[in-house]
Amino acid sequence: MAVAEVSVALQRKDTGLFFTWSPPAFGSVAPVFSSATLLPALGQSVQWSLPFADASLTDQTSYYVLARATNSSSNLTITESTFTFSSSTLQSGSPGMGEARRSSSPPRHRAVSS
Repeated sequence: MAVAEVSVALQRKDTGLFFTWSPPAFGSVAPVFSSATLLPALGQSVQWSLPFADASLTDQTSYYVLARATNSSSNLTITESTFTFSSSTLQSGSPGMGEARRSSSPPRHRAVSS
């Protein structure tokens, strides 16, 4: 089954606040998800990207990323990760210049209802 949608929430670990996307700020106590662009759309295995200004991140600060993917049958897979932002390791033309990228395969777990 194809991946239908990927959405992402970002939390600053030291404050516990989530990124609100619009306006861009860490100001929500609950996760705020933003939809990512999928390539290929509705693919069996996809890469997703989500434009993001590095200026919204603070150097040497840890962040928590929560990504959720659904397939065309509404099955849900959730992936989480943490990272520490370092402005000194950014390279020109790299995904760190405002885009997050990750490959996703279709969910193979039981359906989660909300």
